[in-house]
Amino acid sequence: MKTAAQGPETLATPIEYEPGLVEESVRRAIEDGESAPSGLKSWRLRLDHQRQLDAIYQMPDNEQREAAFRKHFLELFGELGLDAWVPRWLQPFPQLRTDLERVLVRSPLVAAQEGAELWESREQQGQGIPAYLIITLARLGPGGSHELEARLLPELQLAADMLDPEFAFQRGDLRRGTRAEQERRAASYHGLWLLSARARLRARGLIDDPEVADDIEQLDGAELQAPSDTPLHEHLLQLADRLVKHPTAASPTAVGHCPLCRFPTCDWADDDLLRALEGAIRGDLSGWSVGDGCCGQCAEHYELLAT
Repeated sequence: MKTAAQGPETLATPIEYEPGLVEESVRRAIEDGESAPSGLKSWRLRLDHQRQLDAIYQMPDNEQREAAFRKHFLELFGELGLDAWVPRWLQPFPQLRTDLERVLVRSPLVAAQEGAELWESREQQGQGIPAYLIITLARLGPGGSHELEARLLPELQLAADMLDPEFAFQRGDLRRGTRAEQERRAASYHGLWLLSARARLRARGLIDDPEVADDIEQLDGAELQAPSDTPLHEHLLQLADRLVKHPTAASPTAVGHCPLCRFPTCDWADDDLLRALEGAIRGDLSGWSVGDGCCGQCAEHYELLAT
């Protein structure tokens, strides 16, 4: 398997690291003896690190002390090579390296919340024009890097697709029909999109994903490769519509909150059933409509009331 990095290339998009992530990555690298420069013993690195921290703690001014801490950890972050991981992961995706204002790498607010997503700027909010790539990581370093790369690269591929005019992503295409239909279509589309990303990355030798072929086969022969004259977005959307109408055991399911009970669900009631129950439901919630959908349990509740 290839590594994500295939030689040095220009990275026009600046990368900004959250100070907390920098500090945690440096501390873990030093404590675990990871990423130490060649010829430098880990115990010596830990000793020098502690001496510098002790000197910084003696600084009387809080602002100067905080700035010194950040400068110290940022310098070690580069010296240990921890700043090489994100450029390496971005290397296969030209759009992410050149077409954004900034890449922000931050710590997760919740444990195990690692991933990548595109954000719009405040000035262009709602226009569907991504400006930032947000990468959320617990830390950077060799520990668990292969597992993290296998999870992160498909999400980076999705972000790159959104910036690729040949992919022709249109968010509005997922908003047709009732709310329940939109939920099901969006879940099917995202599942197919992620599977397509995994397949493309594996074909390029960038990830080792032996299960991707089985996952595709379980979709009853769905062909993820778009015809040459069809944008991949349009092709995946057609497959998603097909799976919504004729679901398979492997079809992705939509997870959302039922507007009646407010609990998360992936068991959405059929629209024909909801039309039959519309009067009863609107008697309790006048603002509700069939397009809002509801979970199967709430639909069953109103069915029992109607009998």
